[in-house]
Amino acid sequence: MIQLLGHTNVFINLPPKTVEEIAAKVEVKTFKEGELVLEKEILNDSLFVIAKGRVEILMTVRDKEVKMAELGPAEAFGEMSFIDNFITSARVRAMEDTQVGQLHKHDILTVLKHDPLAASKFWETLCQILIRRYWVLLEQTYKIFKEYFKTHEKL
Repeated sequence: MIQLLGHTNVFINLPPKTVEEIAAKVEVKTFKEGELVLEKEILNDSLFVIAKGRVEILMTVRDKEVKMAELGPAEAFGEMSFIDNFITSARVRAMEDTQVGQLHKHDILTVLKHDPLAASKFWETLCQILIRRYWVLLEQTYKIFKEYFKTHEKL
């Protein structure tokens, strides 16, 4: 799990010692194809890292389930509720047999409090990931509304 975290988009900029300490806190979970990894609108304080397999991030827009992203090994999800301490905004479903590492916020923060520079790099990287995903969400939403208005103009 140490090597995996060291290559994960969220942890790639952290010192190896910090990654090793965080990796020691990982809870490994396994999911079958089609199984929900994370449900929408639940409280979540964890960041998830995909060890093997693939997941799809699903959101509901105007009563339509939309695939926002597909993620694979060494990618993380759950960052929005990890940051804002609020309910999850999307469902995450395994596209194939999948193994993820779950990292609780308290465990990550406990490790990062000893290294302010690593903490700064972690939050900066997490924000960059969040911004990229925000733009994808905007693009997907725009396409849905464009399609909706195109079909309703004729009425």
